[in-house]
Order: sequence, then structure tokens, then C-alpha cells
Amino acid sequence: GSISNTASVAVPTGFTDPTPGNNTSSAATTTINRQADLSITKSAAASVIAGQNLTYTITVTNNGPSSILPADQFTVSDALPSGFTATTYTPSSGTYTSGTGAWSGVTMATGQSVTLTIVGTVNGSATGSLSNTASVTAPAGVTDPVGTNNTSSAATTTIQRQADLSITKTAPANAVAGGNLTYTITITNNGPSSIINTDQFTVSDALPANFTATTYTPSSGSYTSGTGAWTGVTMATGQTVTLTIAGTVSPSATGSLSNTASVTAPAGVTDPTPANNTSTPAVTALDNLADLSITKSAAASVVAGQNLTYTITVTNNGPSTISTSDQFKVTDVLPTAYTATTFTPSSGTYTPATGNWT
Repeated sequence: GSISNTASVAVPTGFTDPTPGNNTSSAATTTINRQADLSITKSAAASVIAGQNLTYTITVTNNGPSSILPADQFTVSDALPSGFTATTYTPSSGTYTSGTGAWSGVTMATGQSVTLTIVGTVNGSATGSLSNTASVTAPAGVTDPVGTNNTSSAATTTIQRQADLSITKTAPANAVAGGNLTYTITITNNGPSSIINTDQFTVSDALPANFTATTYTPSSGSYTSGTGAWTGVTMATGQTVTLTIAGTVSPSATGSLSNTASVTAPAGVTDPTPANNTSTPAVTALDNLADLSITKSAAASVVAGQNLTYTITVTNNGPSTISTSDQFKVTDVLPTAYTATTFTPSSGTYTPATGNWT
């Protein structure tokens, strides 16, 4: 506002003042101008993990000479980085409106400061670094004599990336030798950072010797079986991708199949939990399945008392192989009018008395 007051003079005792009208004087009104040098600083952590929280601290200091009063409204503007989403704005005093930057209800004498804490989340897919500038504008009716300290750029915050990739591999409990078998590998991103489509992570799978893969089908992106490189995948926290490996079990395989798959995070991405980076599915027991068929042929006619040859053909229609350690049985009830003299197998050993062929 302004300052105004009146001074008066009275004559000493025993004196008479013939002109009392000039014994008072009101000074000209003095208008009060307000001047406050507001300065601002903004600080943040030197680094942050994509997908996690980041806190900015803005400090506004009144370097005087005038005070900031509760009725004043100054403005703090902060163009936050595009990779950062603010969740809370907490002033140390007064009321701050993030939409307009208006800050009111603050008492700040010369030398005093107030702070604004901005907490938010860095985008899980953010890369590179974050940097931005905050500025302060004095209230209406208050002159700021030093404009050079009205803006502040926080030190650049480097974005680090961290993704806990886990892997599970599943397979059927049983498979048939010579038949088809499908493995399913599931990669889960447990975060906090996202896997983005420019990343390349690796899935290594040492397939069993008795299994030949024919197709590798990723649910997303591109997978190269020779190197295990998987690219073109976008996977936010909690999301998964799958790799389906289809192939054939060797017809001569026996016993069971077992192997281990592993996942490695992309370059520039740290995996904080390596213990879940490998997976061994339950052992797949191998069953043998062989469709054996038989045909028997002989001449259409024969002269009594002469020789007759029977030919028995056994065919394995698969899918499993009959191996040298196997024993199958061919039973042939010969006619009563016929006496066999030789039994000649094309392979292996045939015992006429039992019909066993090994």
C-alpha cells in the first residue's frame, strides 16, 4: 500500500503562537513498492531405472528485500520430460496447482525457501536420459530485480534399464518314438523396465539328440534358431511371449528326452534375478509304437510230392523302429499236407518252434 503520517509542534510554556494553523504537517503519501528476488533450483537423482519412480525437488528462495505474503500468488512452471509421468505434487507450504503452476498461501521472508516435491514414474520403455527446466515468476505487484536466477535445469538423469526375464519350458509327459513332439517356451518380463522392439534378447535351447526340430514359431517378433536371437518384441512388465518348437522324435529313440532352455537379457538391460533364467521341463518318456503288418504268398498250384515255397513279408508301418534288441513273433500254422524243411529270414534269426524273430 502506502505510508502517510502527521507531525505537530507546540510552543514552549509562556509563549503564545499567533498562527496555530501551521503547527501540523502531513508528509506526502509514500507509496510502498515491493521487490523480491525469487530464485529457483531443481534437483533429481543422477540415474533412474525405467519403470520405477523418480523424484524432482524444486526449491524457491526469496532473496528479498520484500517478503512474499500469504495473499500473493507466484508461479512455478515445470515442463516435465515426455518419459516421466507425475503422480503427486507436494509443496512444503501453501497450495500448489499443477495445471497452472500457481502457488499461494506462502509466507517467505528474505532468506527463506519453500520446496515443491514432484514424484512420478519413468516410462518402462524410456531410454537415454531425462532433462527439463523449471522457472519461477514473481507475484503480481512484486518486481523481481534479478531475472537470471528464475530458471533452473536439473542435472540430467540417466535412464538405466532393468528387466527380470524368466523362462519356462513345457513338453508332454509322453511321446512316441518316430512321432511328433512340441516344446513350448514362455518368456515373462517381470520388469520393471520394458523390452522394446529394438532390443535383442537370446533364448538358447540345447535340444535332445533324438529330437529334430522342424519349425520355430514365436508369438511375436522374429526368432533365429541358429543363434537364439529374438528381436522385434515389445513386452511391458507382466507380459509374456512364447516360442513353439515343433519337431520329430527319432524312430529308434528309447528311454526319455530332457533338456534345458535359457534366456539372456538384451545388451544394455540388467536382469536382477538370474536364478529364473533357465528351465528344464519334466522328462518326456518315450513310447514305442510300431504298426506291423503281414502278408503271406505262395504259388497258385503245386504238384503233390514236389516242393512248395511260402513267402511271409512283415512290414513296419511305424512310427517307431524295430531294432536288433527287439523280438517279435511270427506264427504260421502250416497245412497238415505240407512239411517245412527250411525257414530262411531275410534278416535276423527266426526260431520255427516258437515263432520268435530276433
